[in-house]
Amino acid sequence: MREFATTLAATLALALVTFATNIVYARLLGPAGRGELTSVIAFSSTIAAVAQFGLAQASVYFARRRRLSGLFYPAAIGVVVIASATLTLALWNVIEVAIGLSLFLLICVASAVQSFFLALAQGRRDLVAFNLARLIAPVVAIMLFASAWWADKGTAEAAVIGLIAGAIVSIVPMLQQSRVAEPVRADDANEERLPAARLASQAAGFYAIAILGVITSYADKIFLTYHTTSAVLGIYAVAYGLSRVLGFAWQSASYSVYARFAGFGHDAQLDNVIGAIFRLALWPVLFATAATGAFGIVAIPLLFGAEFTGAVPVFAILAFEGTLGGMSWFIAQKFTTTGRPHLAFYRQAASLAVFFAGLPLVGKSNPAVDLAWVLLASAALRLVLSIWLYRRETGIALSFVPTAADFAFVRASFKASFTRGRAMPLPEDPT
Repeated sequence: MREFATTLAATLALALVTFATNIVYARLLGPAGRGELTSVIAFSSTIAAVAQFGLAQASVYFARRRRLSGLFYPAAIGVVVIASATLTLALWNVIEVAIGLSLFLLICVASAVQSFFLALAQGRRDLVAFNLARLIAPVVAIMLFASAWWADKGTAEAAVIGLIAGAIVSIVPMLQQSRVAEPVRADDANEERLPAARLASQAAGFYAIAILGVITSYADKIFLTYHTTSAVLGIYAVAYGLSRVLGFAWQSASYSVYARFAGFGHDAQLDNVIGAIFRLALWPVLFATAATGAFGIVAIPLLFGAEFTGAVPVFAILAFEGTLGGMSWFIAQKFTTTGRPHLAFYRQAASLAVFFAGLPLVGKSNPAVDLAWVLLASAALRLVLSIWLYRRETGIALSFVPTAADFAFVRASFKASFTRGRAMPLPEDPT
C-alpha cells in the first residue's frame, strides 16, 4: 500500500501540475498557439511510441524471471533513437506542425528516449524514480516557457524547447534505478538467459498494445489537425487535458499493480487486489466526474478565458470518457502483468474500430463536441470488453458494490504503509 499511496500522491501532484500548465499554455499562447503546440505533441508522441517496439515493457516482465544480456539496454536505447529519428525524417513531408524540422526531430528523439526509460522505471516496485521523472518533466518545461514569455519570446517553439529540456532532465533520476527490474526471490529465479525469440514475442505483444494506445490518445488531435483550425484544436486540447486530470486515481492504481505483480505470477492475489480497488473506487470516481463536469461550466471561462468557453461541453463529455478509459486500463492490468498482452490488445482494437467508424459522423459545425462523443462510445465499449474478458479468463465477475473485506483491506494497508518493514496486505476473496 505504501507504493500505491506514494504513486497516488505523485499522480495527484502531477494532475495539479498538468492543470496549472494547461492554464499557462492556454493563457499565454491563446487557442491558436495552444492548438499548434498540441499538434507537435500529438505527432511527436506518436512517433516516440512507434519507436519503442515494446522492448522496455518486455524487459520488465522477463528480468524478474531470467537474466537479460548486459548489452540489451544500450542496444535497445540505440534502436529507439535510430527508429524515432528515421520515422521523423520519413514522415516530415506529411506532418503538419508549426516548427522546423530540427526542433521537431529533437522533440521526437527526446520523447522516445524518455518513454523508454519511463516504461523501464516501472520495473521498480517503489516507483520512486518513475514518479519523480513524471513530475520533473512538466515543471522544467513550464518554467522554461514562462521564462521565454517573460522575455517576450513566448511562442509555440519556445514551449517545444521547454518540453525537450523537461524530457532530457527527467531521464536523470531514472538512469540508475531503472536499469534492471527487481528480481524475484532467489529460490524462484531462473538463471538461464532469456532466448531472443521469447523476448521478441513478448515485446511484440506489448508493442501492439502501445501502438493502439497511442492511436487512442492522439488520433483525435491528429484528425482535428487536418480537419479544422488551430484555434478549434487548442480549445479541444484544453478540454482534453483537463479531463485527464480526473484519471489520476485509476492511473495510480494501474502503475502500482503493474509494478507489484508484473512477472511474478501471483494470479489469485492479483485478482483480489484488482477486485477490491475496482469496487472501492468505482462510485466515488463516477460521482466526482459528474461534479467536475458541472463545475467546468464556471471554471473553464474563469480560469482559461472567455475564448475557451467552447471547451465546456467537450470537457463534460471527455471527463466521463477518461474515467471509463481509466477503469478499463486498470482491469486490463490483469492481462499485462501476467504475460497476456494480446487480451488487452483485443479490447483496444475493438474500441478503435468504433472510433474510426464514428469519424464520418463528426460534422463541421461543432467538430470538437462530435469527436468527444465518438471517444466516449469507444471508451464505453473498451470497458465492457475489459470486464467481459476478465470474467472469461478468470471466471470471476467483477462486482460493483464494495464489501466489508474491501474496507478491511484499506484499513490494514494504510496501517502497514506507516509501519516500517511491513508488507502490503492482500484483500480476502469476497466470495
